[in-house]
Amino acid sequence: MKVRKRQAKPGTSWRGAARLAILEHERDKKGDFGKRALMHIPVGLVAGIPILGYPVLKLFIFYEENEDLHIKDEAWKDTFGAVIGATITALAITGVIIWLLFFH
Repeated sequence: MKVRKRQAKPGTSWRGAARLAILEHERDKKGDFGKRALMHIPVGLVAGIPILGYPVLKLFIFYEENEDLHIKDEAWKDTFGAVIGATITALAITGVIIWLLFFH
């Protein structure tokens, strides 16, 4: 009976295999999805603010489309992080409104 050794992913080491991967995506070709998504959450936090959010969102989308057009850096990762931030802000604002209306 032949025992097969378990193969690690290419480019990983024992140290890299032990790290916790919080955000991964199957379309990610470079392996930087989690870092780039987390880096763009603050933009989304600002974009989630009702009055300020729309212009910030439009500028951010314009910037990302332009950047992706010129350097092909998979801008969908950055947009995903901004959507996470906007969702966090929207949920927080909704929670505050519910608290003010019903529990205050």
